[in-house]
Amino acid sequence: MTTIPDTRLHGYGRLDWQQVRTLLDGAACAWADLAGFHLDTVPSQAPPTSHLWAWWPDGTCARLRLDDSQAYAATLHPQPVDSTPITPTATETVNVHVRHATPLWGTSDPQAGPIPPELREYTWDLLEIPGAHPVTFVRATAPADSAQQGT
Repeated sequence: MTTIPDTRLHGYGRLDWQQVRTLLDGAACAWADLAGFHLDTVPSQAPPTSHLWAWWPDGTCARLRLDDSQAYAATLHPQPVDSTPITPTATETVNVHVRHATPLWGTSDPQAGPIPPELREYTWDLLEIPGAHPVTFVRATAPADSAQQGT
């Protein structure tokens, strides 16, 4: 496990889906629903799931707790940022524990619909903010990107 100190956590409160789309513009997004596990750009409508995770090439990650067509959103920034597409309602500095190369659940585990086989080739990381109310963010790296990074 690796620790990333002095990471900026931004909270956005409750956002409507258009605000979510603005916040997640340019991000890769992952979520699981009864149709399976998905990795795509931000959906045009809120997917039928409880959580959606997103990440950008600069290392920024987002975590959303969905509630119908709205979501509670937070972003995690490894580097200081001058601005964000949506103004956060709260910001704090946190330490983040990274669990690198976490496997997706097994092929016989029915937690969600099927996982496309190509997604099992990605490197999945869990970024955890420890404490009394721990929070987990997720990011993935495509196989070609992982090889370029030496992982």
